[in-house]
Amino acid sequence: MKFWYNPNFLAIVALLVLSIPALKSLAIGGFYTSHDGETHTARIAQYYQALADGQLPPRFAGSFYNGLGSPIFVYIYPLPYFLGSLVHLLSFSFTDSFEILMALGFIFSAIFSYLWLKEVFKSEKAAFLGALFYVWAPYRFSLIYVRASISELLAYTFLPLVFYSYTKLAQKNNLKWVALCALSIALLFLSQNLVAMITLPVIGFFKAHMYDYINAHKDSPCSIAYELNLNSYFGSETIQLILKDIKFE
Repeated sequence: MKFWYNPNFLAIVALLVLSIPALKSLAIGGFYTSHDGETHTARIAQYYQALADGQLPPRFAGSFYNGLGSPIFVYIYPLPYFLGSLVHLLSFSFTDSFEILMALGFIFSAIFSYLWLKEVFKSEKAAFLGALFYVWAPYRFSLIYVRASISELLAYTFLPLVFYSYTKLAQKNNLKWVALCALSIALLFLSQNLVAMITLPVIGFFKAHMYDYINAHKDSPCSIAYELNLNSYFGSETIQLILKDIKFE
């Protein structure tokens, strides 16, 4: 019974309930009109087909450009399309998979931001209000219903997880939190590399502040090494393309 009356559990349940009004439009039949929804859905379909064809990891979208194909998965962020493919495996259509992924991104944004803010403020009420403001920000509704940018939505889903993991690592040095730091940074990069690059300075300042405050420097190189390793198969090719563009210009 104590579990059901746990303040953290009740706060997360309340956040889930308050997410329903924000997401109910996704449950309407058909696919809504947006800037990039059809594009991302087509990429999910191509990523799923590439996996079915045995591409590990997928690199080539064979049906794009009237059947000529495109190497888009060499440089585009893969995580939204991988997760969309997993949802499609549960017998949902590609459009439904896209909308389900949107809803899950919104919900986990609330959960991750609550967990992080609870560590910062040590207050369930403050964390609840902060998480509520984070997920109900007008920009988030632009991402979902106007731009339909699943990549940015997922990036801002994992951003609080990054801050949470570094906060926990600063409080207690162990391999579990080092691994979560590396995983959360990898998820951020694989969701949307542009958002990752924009937020990295903020993450760096936050990380330095936490490590300086708690005096927990020793696991930082280990965490960075894991992060680079998890991102290497995708990030290295992105960097090569950027360098080629710079050389060409």
